Formats: sequence, structure tokens, C-alpha cells
Amino acid sequence: MPEFLRPRRLLVVGQLLLTLALVAFMVVPVVMSVMAGLTVNYFRGVSSGLTLKWLEQVWSMYQGSVWLSIEIRACNTCDHARYWRAGSVCAGT
Repeated sequence: MPEFLRPRRLLVVGQLLLTLALVAFMVVPVVMSVMAGLTVNYFRGVSSGLTLKWLEQVWSMYQGSVWLSIEIRACNTCDHARYWRAGSVCAGT
């Protein structure tokens, strides 16, 4: 541990543990949801096999929204680049 952190060792360890707990709190549900979507039978778990059927269903329902979001983002990126080159603020002026 660096010399300047030695007096605050307990504080640093506490902050590290809090950070790891918060990351786990946010990441674990995402991993569980993805694994639930990938397994053939949720109650049997990964041993039942993996499938991408859920991805096909989600894509068929939200395909239009995904492409529209990509198109909007592309248009905004082009507008921001044009305003940036012109030297004005990207506030629509």
C-alpha cells in the first residue's frame, strides 16, 4: 500500500468493500437474468442446455425500436460533428 494511504487503511478497505458490494448488487441480477434467458429450462439451470430462442423472440418484438434508436443516434452524431466543426455550441444555435 502506498505510504500516503497507510494512516487511512481502514477507510480505504471500507470503501473498497462498499464498492465491491455495490458492483455485485448491480451485476449479479444482470448475470442471473441472462442465464435465465439462455437456459432451456430455468428450474433445471444450465444443465438443461442453452438456447438462443429468447433472443429470437426479443429481436422479433423490438427490432424496429432497435433500428430506430441506432438511426437516431447516427443522426445526432452527424449533427454534433457538424456543429463541432463549425465552432458553435451543440445547443441548436
